[in-house]
Amino acid sequence: MRLVFLKDTPHVAASVEALLEDGYVVEVIDRAAHAMARGLRRTLDLLIVELESQKYERLCAIADLRSANIHVPILVLLGPGLSRWGVDALHAGADAYLTRPFEHVELVARIDSLARRATNPAWVLGAFPIVMRDDLVVQSSGRVASLSPLQFSLLRCLVKRHGEVVSRAEIVRDAWGDGQDRDTRLVNSHLTNLRRKLTAFPFRIVTIRGVGLRIVWSSFGASSS
Repeated sequence: MRLVFLKDTPHVAASVEALLEDGYVVEVIDRAAHAMARGLRRTLDLLIVELESQKYERLCAIADLRSANIHVPILVLLGPGLSRWGVDALHAGADAYLTRPFEHVELVARIDSLARRATNPAWVLGAFPIVMRDDLVVQSSGRVASLSPLQFSLLRCLVKRHGEVVSRAEIVRDAWGDGQDRDTRLVNSHLTNLRRKLTAFPFRIVTIRGVGLRIVWSSFGASSS
């Protein structure tokens, strides 16, 4: 696995050496612009961003990568007492963060977890890929939402058939998957909560009266009824 390590302190040598011993290919860089260039060339499997002093520059680089539709996993390493910056990093588009001090095994476990997530199926809708993760999380354009099992199944059904109008009966069969006849009104309550969670996403679920539901790209990320 090819890791790019964007360092912010001179104290990364031990972490890099341990990763090399574990069999990772690690390139250490010290400028956010270089990380951006590597991301745009798609010549890495995971980006590790150390965040201790150069907060604005590095968060902008993360956001710019996501704006450019680069969805390489990004792990942020924070200095002691900087956990609040982790929220900012997630909002910028990072996938996870760790706050020092942490054990090397924690770092490796987080890297491997992000690598596994990156293998989850992605569908391209309009200009944006939609990633449906095994842990019931949906990601798109730097946005992340945790869904209930039925919300996840409902969205997956629509995403797999994007561009089509899917009837509520078909959604019920796909989402519940038990072959039983169910009231199609069951979709409505789950759909309301799903739309609420997807408000900021770059796609929306629209209702075609009397026919069914359809998922469409929306640059404004607003859901409609």
